[in-house]
Amino acid sequence: MGFDLLLYDLMHYYDNTLEEVNQILKAAEIEPIHIRTLVELALFTGLRRGEIVGLKWEDIDLEKKRLSVRRSIYKPKDGKAQEKTPKSK
Repeated sequence: MGFDLLLYDLMHYYDNTLEEVNQILKAAEIEPIHIRTLVELALFTGLRRGEIVGLKWEDIDLEKKRLSVRRSIYKPKDGKAQEKTPKSK
């Protein structure tokens, strides 16, 4: 899938304009790689924040170019971060 097609999908899925997506990506360029990766994961996959935070290296299959979402992290108002299964499959 080409970069332009990904941007098109983002515009329609998130109701962002191409300009907004480009602004987000441009702003992320000056951030450290781990921050840029989080931003790009959010933009290009549609993962929720808790799902991104819940990712582990074992969830990434570089050979198959596949990312598996097996958990989500959430923090109750009165406690520390906890793990749960993602909302959808």
